[in-house]
Amino acid sequence: MEITIYDKCIDELKIKKSSNKEKIDENSMQYLIKNFKLSQSNKIKLGILLEKIINYAIKKYTTFKDIKELIHNKEPDSLFGNDEEIIFAEFKCNLNLDTEKTKATINKCKEINSGLIEKYKKHKIKICLVNLRFLEKKDIPKKIQYKFENYKENLFGINEFLNLYKLPIFKNYNEYSIFLENLCLKVFDN
Repeated sequence: MEITIYDKCIDELKIKKSSNKEKIDENSMQYLIKNFKLSQSNKIKLGILLEKIINYAIKKYTTFKDIKELIHNKEPDSLFGNDEEIIFAEFKCNLNLDTEKTKATINKCKEINSGLIEKYKKHKIKICLVNLRFLEKKDIPKKIQYKFENYKENLFGINEFLNLYKLPIFKNYNEYSIFLENLCLKVFDN
């Protein structure tokens, strides 16, 4: 078979066979789940399941009341309150977002905060942007924290968020990883 100029271009550009091994972003939830390769739709389902589990635990094991409703036409992921305090949370499995999604996430939080201030004038309002991938804010890579530099006080790891409600926290990443693996075992095919 004759080598064409296009074959030469392949060689000159040093185009090589790509690997089917997808590099897993260490900032994503998938990084903690070793025994399951999750599709994009299953990653989204996992995030929704974690949101449901956390909200259920707050409802069942704390004295906070679920007051979730649309605020300025935005739906909070989690909204609980008592006589003194309102805690709003936006959950993300991966905060390594592009610039537009970062802005949109912050704007959603700000709009909901604004609506909560209008509605709950006498309450202390806590706004939480919860990165479900990391246990503590200090573990969130600096490059991601930098994206939220002007909103950094609202960044939380899952343990810091759970601690607001005095709920049990995960002792370490191994324990959290086992929890995530067990959750995947129950809901996804391997």
